[in-house]
Amino acid sequence: MCKTKNDELLLRISELDVQLKDAHIASEYVALQAETVANIANKKEQELTAQIIALETKLDRTRGINRDQLKNVESNYAVLMATAEELETANLEYMATAEELDVANIDKGARAAELVIANKEKDARAAELVIANKKLVFDNDEKDARAAELVIAKEKLVLENEDKDARLAALDIANKEKDARAAELVIANQEKDARAAELVIAKEKLVLENEEKDARLVALDIANQEKDARAAELVIANQEKDARAVELESAGEKVKASLQEKEVLLKEVHHRVKNNLQIISSLMSLQARAEPDAASRKALEECQRRVKVMARIHESLHQSNNVSAVDAREYINAIAADTVDSSWINSQKVETVVEVDKINIDIDTAIICGQIFSELYSNCIKHAFPDERSGSIKVTMRRAEKGRMELKVVDDGIGLSESFNIHKSTTLGMKLVGALTTQLNGEISIDGSCGTSVWITFEGKQ
Repeated sequence: MCKTKNDELLLRISELDVQLKDAHIASEYVALQAETVANIANKKEQELTAQIIALETKLDRTRGINRDQLKNVESNYAVLMATAEELETANLEYMATAEELDVANIDKGARAAELVIANKEKDARAAELVIANKKLVFDNDEKDARAAELVIAKEKLVLENEDKDARLAALDIANKEKDARAAELVIANQEKDARAAELVIAKEKLVLENEEKDARLVALDIANQEKDARAAELVIANQEKDARAVELESAGEKVKASLQEKEVLLKEVHHRVKNNLQIISSLMSLQARAEPDAASRKALEECQRRVKVMARIHESLHQSNNVSAVDAREYINAIAADTVDSSWINSQKVETVVEVDKINIDIDTAIICGQIFSELYSNCIKHAFPDERSGSIKVTMRRAEKGRMELKVVDDGIGLSESFNIHKSTTLGMKLVGALTTQLNGEISIDGSCGTSVWITFEGKQ
């Protein structure tokens, strides 16, 4: 019993020691953040001071410009006043000229009145001459009227003779018309007989047509009866279809309910898998902290990181409405954040830029792609920026041609040696990258001349 209690006390002391170390690390991290915030505040204060000085300089320039504009306005006002005086003088001269024109118009009016009186006297004399001419014309008209009456009498005699001749001709024409009418009556009687024969033939045709119509009506009655029978059959068929539709609808609701249950169960499975992986990660973390060998501790931390990547996808599927695919953008951002948190790097010195298209990928592809990205991103953080160098890491993922996808991880760090070959690499991380790329039927290319750039194209199921 004493040994058991001593073991428990030792385990409790070790746990408290671990918690004290975690608290010490957290306090150092908070101190770094506070220092960073203070530096940012000092920079903002300097920027505001510079802006205030620039605004004061602009205000002085604006005041000088306003003074020059005021002087220009005063000079323009003086010019306008002089112009107004000149216009007033010109107006007085115009008024004097108008008065002179009024006097001249009065003289012209008097002369015009005299001319009007003279014209009236001329018009009176012309009217007298017109009256005399009318009297002469009237006398000539009386003589012409008598001659015209004689001519009219002669024309009447000629017209009477012509009327008599016309009447005789009309009598001849009437006799000829009577003969023509008699002939027309004979022809009309013949036409009536022909029409009567045509009417008899037409009546026979109508009788035949009526008989055909009766036969057609009988056939239509039979066709209508057949249509009614077919309509009844269609009604019965529609009722059967409605019954089947109701059955299918109820079956569809059952399928939906079953699908929802399966989705809930699948989410619960993902949740439990995520919890189990987190427990495994926590156990690895405890084992790594208790491991005295640095190499073993580093290996356990790498395994813990890889387990976290697998746990992250199950967490995403548990929180998402789609249990068959993962949002690539959110998944890559989450893995990057987890990697940064676990590596304890200074995020102020190493900037990460993630540019991922809105892509949904299936679970199997997401697990392998997440592991590849985690290995590449972890290598960038560990090896690209030694001695607390500053830099940036850019991650892009987009759709490529022929249904493929492209993952690209680029850093501006120290780069790789010229003799580096991923297929001959002895590190577990690069071996995993090569093997996982082969599983995706992908291709990988690496350029370490200026920083490190890794391109991977693979088949992606969306």
